[in-house]
Amino acid sequence: MSRQYDHILALLNLLNRLGCHHFFVCPGSRDAPIIHALGQMNKAEMYSQLDERCAGYHALGLAKHLGKPVAVVCTSGTAALNLSPAMAEAFYQNVSIIAITADRPLDALNTFENQTINQSGIFANYVGAELHIELDRKLSQQLKNGLGTKIQEAVFNNKPIHLNIHLSEPLYHFEESGSTNKDMLFSIGPQNELEGGAKEIPEAILTRLRNAKRALIVLGFSAQKEAFQNHGQIVIADVCSANYRNGNIAFADFFIEQMSVHEKEDLMPDVLITSGTYLLSKRLRNWLKKSKPAYHLHIGRAPELKSSYSKDFDVLDWSMSNVLAHLKTNKDYSNKWFALEKKYETIVQNRRSAMKSTFMETLFYLLNQVDQSLLHCGNSMSVRYAALFQSLRRKFDSIICNRGTSGIDGCVSTFLGYGCNTDYRQWLLVGDLSFFYDSNAFWLSALPKKFVIMVINNHLGQIFNVIDGPDQLKDGQSFITSPHPHSVQQIAQMHRITYFKVENLADAKQLNLNASEKVIIEIFDDNPETPEHYKTIYA
Repeated sequence: MSRQYDHILALLNLLNRLGCHHFFVCPGSRDAPIIHALGQMNKAEMYSQLDERCAGYHALGLAKHLGKPVAVVCTSGTAALNLSPAMAEAFYQNVSIIAITADRPLDALNTFENQTINQSGIFANYVGAELHIELDRKLSQQLKNGLGTKIQEAVFNNKPIHLNIHLSEPLYHFEESGSTNKDMLFSIGPQNELEGGAKEIPEAILTRLRNAKRALIVLGFSAQKEAFQNHGQIVIADVCSANYRNGNIAFADFFIEQMSVHEKEDLMPDVLITSGTYLLSKRLRNWLKKSKPAYHLHIGRAPELKSSYSKDFDVLDWSMSNVLAHLKTNKDYSNKWFALEKKYETIVQNRRSAMKSTFMETLFYLLNQVDQSLLHCGNSMSVRYAALFQSLRRKFDSIICNRGTSGIDGCVSTFLGYGCNTDYRQWLLVGDLSFFYDSNAFWLSALPKKFVIMVINNHLGQIFNVIDGPDQLKDGQSFITSPHPHSVQQIAQMHRITYFKVENLADAKQLNLNASEKVIIEIFDDNPETPEHYKTIYA
């Protein structure tokens, strides 16, 4: 089986040349040849994780941190299916993770062989490339060139990749053929051939930009920071965008729904320019849908994107700075935005000061102790509490959160994957249900050296007591909120992580965060009025 092993080495060398040097490896036998080959490569960093679902999110986190593709390797069967949540999240975040799934030979399908399922198309909706490779057969040079090109294009477009490797037995025969050309078995083209973005802005788009009287720039979720100059325009940046510091309107979420009819007309954009992906603020999304700008231009590499805001819509792969340079400054429009911004900053600060919430005081104190420019967050209420804190304090460069599919699964795993190559302390704010759901994340062999995880334990999914609707279920509400009596303390103890219990501000102020390199703080909130406290700030 030397040909099979040669092809594995060649494939891994291809990934190496495309910048993929980190591999999260899950246990199994079918993937043994891949694991052995990785061990022979000087540039391959390997991390062990027994849970494939967590491993996928570890890869997502590290890929976000590095801005390069990261791979996860698993055995055949349902092991591969467990990568699906992370693949979907990566797809909607535009992050390149590579799922390398071992598989049995094609002729083993439907023969009752162990751990055999049809692994074709299991991530079909969430990948930029899906390749099924039979490594024990002779591959034509044309096929090898085509495989290499597809993988290269998906990496360039920041999309996940599925490499399904059909492996024949013997699996533990690691002999090479001695060929000196295995590095070139899978070829790739020059990078500049892929850089097919617009060489210049089309005249039709330029005309719309130059004629804009009320241009509004909205920077959605993005893991990639972009330096650009603001030419006096109004810029709203999502708190989960790496470009948050480029925004100059932080309180839109507090006044968008409170505006008078006259104010809505004054602030309605005629041209909307966006970048990134999702927006945390549902209020802002809904307002933009109702405003119906005459023209919507999205900046970025997103050919499949559809606009929710305008029928006249274009996607342009161009730099934001070059686009904004073609807009005229409308001081009257800007001043109206800034007037509302200043007014509501005062209102919200006063509401926050008047609030008598032990939980909010405690949480804000702890968030103020974060000694890094980035805060990691789980979804649901965790990221919304962080967004409120960010609006009031503007402490972080950005908040890192899985806002691709916005699920609670994988929040802890993504955080630990992001920091597995760091030696400085990183911080995560996460809810209790998210933490319990993803507690296998700590089986990672290369945990960050230093971290603080703050777990908000209100004994249920509190967001369902904040949003409208779930209260109508009456007796059925418990099936949504999932109430529980548990603490995360035993999980911390099992993984030998220092644990602190916090019930009030005094407890928080007594913490010695330097007592250990790895810390879990469980913040208890049993006050049923907390959701109302939160909602009054946005009233």
